[in-house]
Parts: sequence; structure tokens; C-alpha cells
Amino acid sequence: MIPFHDIDKPHTYAYVAGCRNVSWLVGRVQSIDSTNRTLMITRAGEDSIIPIELERGDRIPDDLREGDAVKLICHIYSGLKEGNEEDVKAGRHCRLVAKHIGRPTLLDMRPKDDFSGGVAEDTVFDSFDLPEAFTPVSNSLELAGFVDGTPVLVRDKEHDKDRMVFMIRQANNPQSLIPVEITGKHAALYRKVVTVGMAVFVNGIVLPAKRSDTGEAVSIVRSNHVRKADPSKDFKFESVPDWAIEIRRRYAAHVQQEKARLAAQAAARQAEALALG
Repeated sequence: MIPFHDIDKPHTYAYVAGCRNVSWLVGRVQSIDSTNRTLMITRAGEDSIIPIELERGDRIPDDLREGDAVKLICHIYSGLKEGNEEDVKAGRHCRLVAKHIGRPTLLDMRPKDDFSGGVAEDTVFDSFDLPEAFTPVSNSLELAGFVDGTPVLVRDKEHDKDRMVFMIRQANNPQSLIPVEITGKHAALYRKVVTVGMAVFVNGIVLPAKRSDTGEAVSIVRSNHVRKADPSKDFKFESVPDWAIEIRRRYAAHVQQEKARLAAQAAARQAEALALG
């Protein structure tokens, strides 16, 4: 776990395998499973659950209770098990692993009301609680990596709910293949410019979702801000890793094969036309 005195030093914890990888997330504890080292948190009611895992050896604070507000610093990984086709069919998602569990500040959850309107003399305050609202900084994430696999655009009839999904790889293992979803008018635009092998940096948020087959609560990464990665800030390695180079080689080979296939089809059509003529 990240020590409290280091939570304002993201350069010490905000990387996985040399790639930027961090989520700052605030919510309320829905349930606690200390045996399986799992928290369920919500930001919008019981139907919007985000699962949080802990690594072996880490523990949930003893004083954390259901209903408590909690601030988490997490790393993000693929939610799919290696080689599990059923997982793939159910939809790619991510899983969050807590690296710090603490309490939100007033910058994370702000009271909806104050006492500026005055207080009647006969008013009795029998509670310390004030209604609170999540602030914009209470859900943010940063990811850097290399695009692996052709981005997919899922079109909506009205085009206002289009989704573009692409995969960021951060290391040469399946758990480092993280799906990123872009929605709305940005989806089709990003589909034209996000290419396989590109080094990218993503700002986004974590959202709750459910598996299509079991209804199990899972998480997704959503973003409308993707830029070219800055090697000096977004990565901790000095040169492009071999596995990233292999992504580019594999994609280049695929493009050449596709060009050859299309050329062969065109030649076959031309030969057929000449034979008929």
C-alpha cells in the first residue's frame, strides 16, 4: 500500500511496468469482503457498483464500514482471465486494484449546503452530517501505453451513443491489455486517428458496468481525451520495448497481407472481365 505521506507524490506509485497507470476514485462503501480482500463501492446508488480488489498481503482498514465515504488510489488491469473465451464474449472490462485506501477531503466531496442563509435560534443540530456531492476530481485516471488491436466502432442509429473501443497494452502479458471506451461524437473522430502501435496517453474516468452473461458488476474505462504519449513523463523506460515493436511489426504484416489480398481480388476480377470480353 502507498504510505499516507506519499499520496501527493504520484511519480512514486502511478506506474505499472514503466507505463503511467493510476486511478483516483471516491465513493461510498457498499459492501466489504475481508476474506476475499474485496470492496464494493458506489457513486450513484446500489445499481452502480464498482468492485475494488486488494493484492495478497494488503488488508482493508479495520475501521472502514459500509456506508463510509472512501478515497482510493488504484492500478488498472484487464478484467479478463488469460485464455477465457467466455470472458471475451461477455465484453472486455477492467479491474481495479487498490494501492491506497483513505478518506476523501472537501476537495473530493463537497457539502451541498452551508449556513450562509442563517440559522434559527430554536434550530437543534443533532447530526454532524451534511448532504455531500462528488466533485470532478473525485473520479479521474491516467493511462499510457501502446494501442494493440484494431479499434472497434459500435455505431448507434442516432450517432449520439456511438462507442469506440481500443486496447492499451502496458506489458507483454494479458493482464496489461486494458480496454478504453470513447463515446458520443468523439467516437467516430478518434476511430480515424487511433492506430495500432501508437503510444498514447489517456485521461478518463472509471464507470460501473455489468457482464452481459452473468450480470456481475465490473468496471470500464471511459475517456474523451486521448493524446500522443510524452516519453519523458508518461513512461519510465528510455526506448520502445520489444513487445511494443512486435505490435507494430505484426500490424505492418497484417496491412501488407490485406493489400496483397485486395490486389489479388482485383486481378481476379480483371482477368474474369477479360475472359468474358
